[in-house]
Amino acid sequence: MIHIPISENRVAQFAARFEPHGDGYLYYGDSRLGGLPLSAAERDRYVAHFAKVLRAGSRLMVGWVLCAAIGLVVAAEGYGRQTQDWQRAVIFLLPVPWVLWTWRRSTAIVLEDIGRRVAVMPPQSVKAGVRSRVTAFPLEIPVMMIGIGALLLVQQWRYGTALTDVGGDQLGVGVIIFGAWILWIKRR
Repeated sequence: MIHIPISENRVAQFAARFEPHGDGYLYYGDSRLGGLPLSAAERDRYVAHFAKVLRAGSRLMVGWVLCAAIGLVVAAEGYGRQTQDWQRAVIFLLPVPWVLWTWRRSTAIVLEDIGRRVAVMPPQSVKAGVRSRVTAFPLEIPVMMIGIGALLLVQQWRYGTALTDVGGDQLGVGVIIFGAWILWIKRR
């Protein structure tokens, strides 16, 4: 079975905002600010905090989905109450805004703590920022993207919808190109 390290990937992308500099690190969290200095202990504390918040959010989502699924089954079987598709989607996705907000807060806390420090390096270019975060992707993700895009195109060819379903073709080719771009950036 393929291990897709989504939470590890998020932590690695957050950690990619810190670049080694002397005996500490520089934090590039905002494209307008330059590299803000911080110690290795501070960096480790922020990365550990982010990982903890990410794990808590993931656990909350898994717990919520299990409870919602059980609740919907009990409501349907025990009480004869059926819900519409949009209602089920709302029930399952209810905690998503809170989880996203906590993830955002856990990244913003670094700038709240060290944002007033004097930048010792100029701001990163957009290209350098994208490169540092894309290289943090694990190899499995772009390879899986290329495989999924190829599988979509093969399925469309197999069922004869390749010429009529232009949107599916574009999606498959787009996913393959994006996965190949990530691989290209990682290998440079």
